[in-house]
Amino acid sequence: MKIPPYPFQFLIVLLSLLEPTLVRADPLNKDEMIRLYLQPGWMDHRQKEISNEIAELMARKPLNDADLAKKQAITDEINLMDEVKNEYGFAATDVEIQSAPCQHPAPNTQQIKSYFSNFSSGKPRQSRTLNGFTFKSEDPRLLSLYDMLVYPPEIQKARAAGKLSPNCDKVLCLMVALYGAEAGPRILYLAEKFNIIAGDQALVNAEGPLSPKDLDSMISIFQDLPPSMRLHGTPSWGRSEVVNALTLDYRKNGGSAAATYGDEEIQVYQSWRKYSVPRQKRAVFHEYGHWIAESKNFNESPEWLNLGDWKLVGGKWTSKNPHAISSYGSESPREDFAETVASYRYSPERLKKLSPEKYDFMKNRVFGGVEYLPGKTPCESKPSSDYCPPPAAPDTLFIQKTTDILKQQSQKH
Repeated sequence: MKIPPYPFQFLIVLLSLLEPTLVRADPLNKDEMIRLYLQPGWMDHRQKEISNEIAELMARKPLNDADLAKKQAITDEINLMDEVKNEYGFAATDVEIQSAPCQHPAPNTQQIKSYFSNFSSGKPRQSRTLNGFTFKSEDPRLLSLYDMLVYPPEIQKARAAGKLSPNCDKVLCLMVALYGAEAGPRILYLAEKFNIIAGDQALVNAEGPLSPKDLDSMISIFQDLPPSMRLHGTPSWGRSEVVNALTLDYRKNGGSAAATYGDEEIQVYQSWRKYSVPRQKRAVFHEYGHWIAESKNFNESPEWLNLGDWKLVGGKWTSKNPHAISSYGSESPREDFAETVASYRYSPERLKKLSPEKYDFMKNRVFGGVEYLPGKTPCESKPSSDYCPPPAAPDTLFIQKTTDILKQQSQKH
């Protein structure tokens, strides 16, 4: 009997079907688990071993005392692996993300409307007909964004349904008519501030719209970007992809993934909606890191490969000393880069202690010299104290412990 390597919680359920367990006398050592976990490939290998051990126990019912002790040991190990994975599996913990400085709250609907009311003040305006809709005295950039956001058939549907008022001759008014009073302004704001396209054009291949709550999370995430990392210029549609923009859409089934990146598009999945706000930030920031790497050809650049001692052997990337900030980052130069981007923004102290070289690479080549360490003031503007709160006290014990373990692991190689 063989059991495939199911997720941890499913393995726990299987174990619960066996007889009551004995009390384990020697609790597992968390430091040793962390050391093993940070070894590339160890988690997958061990999970397969555990699946086989459970299969053997299930085939031997009823269990004797030795079997019950083994069952308890496996249960303890799975629980500890799950705990360690949540703490050390990715670039930054929830506590680190919550403590990071300069995290801008998403503006509410009224603030967004006020933003667009003042947006065109003193600027030249145009009157144009686009996709069957006539705009009067509108800002040229907003007209360009409308062309990116709205899929022409949606205008026809809205007009047939009587959603379009004859007095609606501004882009913001049309966005409200098409997407609703809460989502419409937020979709336009994401496009104007960050060149992120989350309208019908992006939804052609999507499986549903992003909710106002989703859009607020996205706005707060992209506001965490320094100016040097934001998309600039006028977005447009090329022959096969967007230019000067990223599309953002929602998919229902992403397996265990919360978000993915590919072909100038970030996709978020159902599991992302269940995450805490810090985990949502980490997931999307990681995917944005993939876009940065691909747009600047960093993934396999000699400089980046050298920083992680990455080598291509038999068609697979390997490294004896990747200096990766997480176990996920130790999988490849690509994941190493994306995790390092997220770490620089949300756990910079840990990154700087682990690899000063990677920290400097991010500072100088990616973040435009902006730093997020305690004592720095990287906020581009501070309209109120709420927009740039002082960083909370860092979890120095966690940072030091993680750094020591990673360095010990590197020295053994």
